[in-house]
Amino acid sequence: MKKWYLQNMILGLGIGFLCFGCQEIRMKNRPFPTVSLDSITVIPVEEDKFEIIKVTNNIKEPVPSSELIEEFHYVPLETTDESLFAYCTNIGFYDNKIYAFDRLGTEKLYIFDNKGKFLKALGEKGGAPFEFYLPKAFAIDTKQQQIVIYDNQKRKWMKFSLDGNYIASHDVPFRIGRNFQILPNGEYVTATDKGDRNNHLGQYSEYKILYTDSLGHLKKAACTYSETVHSSLGYDPLSRKRDEILYTPMYLNEVYTVTDTALYMRYKFDYSDFTPFEKNKMGTFESYDDFNNYLLAHTYLFIYAENDTHILFVTCDKQDRRFVSFYDKRSKKTVNTAGFYYDTDFSMEFSSGIYSYNDYFVALVPPTTLKGLKQHIDEITHYSAKEENMRLFENIKEDDNLVLVFFKIKNL
Repeated sequence: MKKWYLQNMILGLGIGFLCFGCQEIRMKNRPFPTVSLDSITVIPVEEDKFEIIKVTNNIKEPVPSSELIEEFHYVPLETTDESLFAYCTNIGFYDNKIYAFDRLGTEKLYIFDNKGKFLKALGEKGGAPFEFYLPKAFAIDTKQQQIVIYDNQKRKWMKFSLDGNYIASHDVPFRIGRNFQILPNGEYVTATDKGDRNNHLGQYSEYKILYTDSLGHLKKAACTYSETVHSSLGYDPLSRKRDEILYTPMYLNEVYTVTDTALYMRYKFDYSDFTPFEKNKMGTFESYDDFNNYLLAHTYLFIYAENDTHILFVTCDKQDRRFVSFYDKRSKKTVNTAGFYYDTDFSMEFSSGIYSYNDYFVALVPPTTLKGLKQHIDEITHYSAKEENMRLFENIKEDDNLVLVFFKIKNL
């Protein structure tokens, strides 16, 4: 199947260059819709009430998974010719469906039911209203019950029903480098940075959070700090916890709650036991090498996810050394560890994104990892494994889609 996919991808790329090259150039040079800068409201950033999470340098060697994992289950995403994706750069959950987005490989959004059965893919290439040039990000509009996909070539919000049927599209008056989310009131919240080069927005190009209505009209802006194009975002800074939208500005070791009236600092991570990234350095980097050398010598929050009971975050320390932390929001206790070693049939990786779903965290697991876990279980017989998990490990193929693992953390 992988061979089939690669052959067709190469063929598709060749045809795409021939058929759409001139159209793509025109799309890149297309002017932005007019923005009335006088009508934009700056909303405040409140930093007077927040919780400090102290991250100590007491980092455990890899711990047994049974020591921290309370409960877990796997959901394999069905693999067919139509559902096979190359990467998964974002996951969403809504309406008993799983939405898996691949913006790097196939450039499609895949819809599965909550058991992992494939339902539909969105991402046909072309110039028709329902087709894409370069889909960049997606979000679920719970107010309108719609999927919204941003196309970075067309520079449009493209709207679909939750089942994947095209509805309409609207112009977006700025570039989006990473992701966006949609508030319960229907406003679209977008994270930007200097690398997006939205200079046509004048003073508002300095703001990191931009709000539009569902028609694409720029309404509000929030959050400024000095930066250069060399310190552009390396991951999606907006995430969800149920109906809350959280903003994690990269390198700044802070987390905010985003509302329609203000940004509220939620947590501040204290890395004083390390060498924390300094906020006032963000606007001083004159080259990427300058920025990268500084990055490798400092400590910063790299991955953040929050569910109802815990926070799971990955810290990037000097020379790109990483460790994972689990913070219990009730007991206020933190466990820092270099990772897991497996004494159960649970497996996950911390190198990709971590997501939350109610009181679960959700991670992506490659089939090869599960194959390796089965071999480990077969060789180490002092613990048991669930029968359904062993069947999954036995039957999954190495070139199948990624598997989701839903897991809960024990009380700390």
